[in-house]
Amino acid sequence: MRKKVKVLLIEENQLIQNSLARGISGNGQFSISGIATDANSARILIAEETPDVLVINVKLQKLNGVEFFQDLFVKSPIPTIVICHHTGLSRMQARKALRSSAIDYVQIPQIKSYKQIEGIINDLKEKIIMASMVNLDYLKTSQNSYTQRKKAIIIGASNGGVEATRTLLDNLPSGMPPILIAQHQPEFATNSYANLLNKLYPSYVKVAKDEDLLLPNQIMFAPAGKQTRIIKNISNGLQVDVCYQKMNHNPSIGILMESAASATGSESVGIILSGMGDDGAIGLKTMRDAGANTIAQGEASSAVHGMPKRAIETGGVEKVLPVNEIGDYLLELISP
Repeated sequence: MRKKVKVLLIEENQLIQNSLARGISGNGQFSISGIATDANSARILIAEETPDVLVINVKLQKLNGVEFFQDLFVKSPIPTIVICHHTGLSRMQARKALRSSAIDYVQIPQIKSYKQIEGIINDLKEKIIMASMVNLDYLKTSQNSYTQRKKAIIIGASNGGVEATRTLLDNLPSGMPPILIAQHQPEFATNSYANLLNKLYPSYVKVAKDEDLLLPNQIMFAPAGKQTRIIKNISNGLQVDVCYQKMNHNPSIGILMESAASATGSESVGIILSGMGDDGAIGLKTMRDAGANTIAQGEASSAVHGMPKRAIETGGVEKVLPVNEIGDYLLELISP
């Protein structure tokens, strides 16, 4: 069971303070370690409470949130989520904070009651969890570039894929680059599987949503019934693009891998695991042509060797390995 995430809130509007504090601390997963309204009180609370995550408004009367965050980042990095309002200036400040290595941001409306902010609370909680699991070494040594050599690991699986992905993930330590998995299964199965793995692994496991950022120590499943792509965002980081686009496979492993090739080039790894058919064969070849490392599960360890076999025949596979050896090879590829 994970310990409570300590959150320090930096916000001067009392209604927003109370609404966010009430929403964040409501389910026992988080604790509010303090609320600051200016730079001095924020620095004191940071020193005294050692919060796991900061939630800071980028535009305050008594404090320039971006400048405070940039100064803090140099001296004592803390994973940070920034708040912005639905105004051009506030969004511009949020983008500036993202370029300075803030983890993510949320937009809040001009509110007059708690009810108006309830809608963003779940989104904010998810982002706080992700932020709390970011490796601080990553924050200290990079400006939106990972300490590892790879920006993403893309995995495709179908029949027999549940067992294969579980075996692969069991052999991976925490602190990995972002992992995005396209697995052919119904929506209820994808959601249940992600929830189960989230309880078992130190990494944060979830079903991807549109505009989710790809962050280290995070495993995301492409949602069933939709297509998932990786794109570059305004801060030159990577995020998920999810849309309704009916194909033979939903999600399509090929579409995900082709997007990874475009967004990451050689800075990713593509993996095809057990499955029937040929989904992902062309996508994996596209990744390899872009310079990425590519792996296929060997026949002996595959419940169904259709997808790996077709990927090998297409020329998109650099390495063929038993599923229980893929984790060790991945660690070789991502080590600095």
